[in-house]
Amino acid sequence: MYIANYDNHKTFNRAWGGYNGQHDFLWLKPSAALSDKPISEWRELGVEYAIMPHLPLLVDADIYSPNETTLLKTYPIDPNFRGPDMVVLRLYPMQFAATGQLGPIHLVGYDLNATQLPPGGDLVFRHYWRADSPTAAPKRVFNHLLDSKGELVAQVDYIPLFDERRSTSTWDDPDEILLGREFILNLPADLRPGHYTLTSGLNDAETGILLAPDGSDRLHIATITVIDA
Repeated sequence: MYIANYDNHKTFNRAWGGYNGQHDFLWLKPSAALSDKPISEWRELGVEYAIMPHLPLLVDADIYSPNETTLLKTYPIDPNFRGPDMVVLRLYPMQFAATGQLGPIHLVGYDLNATQLPPGGDLVFRHYWRADSPTAAPKRVFNHLLDSKGELVAQVDYIPLFDERRSTSTWDDPDEILLGREFILNLPADLRPGHYTLTSGLNDAETGILLAPDGSDRLHIATITVIDA
């Protein structure tokens, strides 16, 4: 669900906005400004996104609560395009910033539910991506949990975003932050207590060939401590 001011309330409406996607985005009527309520109240109403005017962002950097939201994309006024200016925000902040890179794709941050878990627990996380340019072929994310010797103890792999149509071969906007899918990595029930490393990488969805710069094929995400149950 999203909120929008009057100028942008039909942006994702199929009939009025020219949106031709397969997913419906519910609009919380009536038109609203993000500042009408605390962010926490919008979340309680089920609102996850906001489409707000772009220009005020240039005047007051705090107007869209940067500590409580994630700025996904800006659309400033452009004579080459129809429609009002806008910014697209997710009403949840990115938990951790990151600076990793795999080829043209940057890991700019991630969310993580815990860094300490008992054996058998679920590690829940998502990535935030940005791409300098599209990849030649679609890439898949692999997520590995490694022990102190670098041995694989658990993994979960899948496409990077919720929608398979938005593969990495379509990531052509370097100014867009792409919200990754939620991954759930189940820790083995017999995993020994200790420190483990969560890593992520990208490989070709068809061939399995790794996407990596300078010989590095994966990114360090976090250190995970497995504790006694």
